[in-house]
Amino acid sequence: MRNPFDRIVSQYKHMVRKEGEKNKLSDVILTGDYMSNSHYSYQIQPYINLFENVFIGTFEAMVSDPQKFCNDLFYWLGVAKYQIANIKKVYHASPKKIETIDKFTFLGKLHSIAENFPYRKILPYNIRKSIKKFAPKKIDFDFESKWFHEDIRFSRNICVDTLKMWTEELKEMTYKSYDEWDLN
Repeated sequence: MRNPFDRIVSQYKHMVRKEGEKNKLSDVILTGDYMSNSHYSYQIQPYINLFENVFIGTFEAMVSDPQKFCNDLFYWLGVAKYQIANIKKVYHASPKKIETIDKFTFLGKLHSIAENFPYRKILPYNIRKSIKKFAPKKIDFDFESKWFHEDIRFSRNICVDTLKMWTEELKEMTYKSYDEWDLN
């Protein structure tokens, strides 16, 4: 599990990048979209009811100390500790901007043609890759923009009370603290 608000923002960025989400983060939160996946107590309740012992870990704990996280998991599994070799801090990072190829330029049109069947089968990959690389791009979404950061602050204010309530439910259910989740 991950800080519930950070998870919402991450899902929103994914949906903008992969699914073409056009609404503002605050708008999708107001409609209830993306919130339910952060209701962790609701999601894990069936597993706690079904199994005697469920391992509960957080993304933050895994990132801050991967070896300790793995040791806790190994202990829970009842297996010997194992030293993870070459643990490196590798983070999956969302791109700062969503760029698309400007289809109204010559190279943009050429890219559209090159990526469509049957030309995709005829043109070598390196040529298609070069066309894509040099085709002019336009920024569709900027995750570093001032308005996006203001929308994040506004969105946090909209949902923080609900997320706090859900985190309290989770604490009661799991007998664990989630202090690493800053929900203030």
